[in-house]
Amino acid sequence: IDISGAPSGADGIAIDAQDDSTITFDIDNHTTFRGNFLSRAVRIEATGQDADTATLVGHVRNNRFNDWQSGIFVNQTDSGSVVINIDNNELTDSTSAGESIGILAGNGDSPAGKLDATVTNNRIANSVTSGDDIFIQSNQNAVVCSDIRGNNTLASSTTTSINIEQNNAAIFRLESS
Repeated sequence: IDISGAPSGADGIAIDAQDDSTITFDIDNHTTFRGNFLSRAVRIEATGQDADTATLVGHVRNNRFNDWQSGIFVNQTDSGSVVINIDNNELTDSTSAGESIGILAGNGDSPAGKLDATVTNNRIANSVTSGDDIFIQSNQNAVVCSDIRGNNTLASSTTTSINIEQNNAAIFRLESS
């Protein structure tokens, strides 16, 4: 997938579950995703408003990402639910003040949404000077459980390898092995 000539804000692949929908996906073995520093390679979102429970379950694995603002972006809002496995990807120059892998959860609706993220065995090498290699944030009433291990983050001196934030009444569980 090459969108290097596309306008800023374009996504290589966008998956968006809304209301009570359920989406299962597997983005596997794409040799090169090429972007333009102002776009996302993969955008995955679950938005279940009010009593709705949009659900996303899937994998992003064995892919190569070059020149993106955000290589892989996962967003859970409202009462949506996300279960994602991000494994064995290579991300190079994937951020211009964004995240190579960015995972965000929560905006405060009740019931709180849930996000389970496994981020393993990824290779990240950024030559840019801002942003995060892996960023996971839990906001408002969201419940986040993350298993982060085996990643090779070769961060520059002003880039954070792994940044984890918990805000407001959010619950964050970090697993390790």
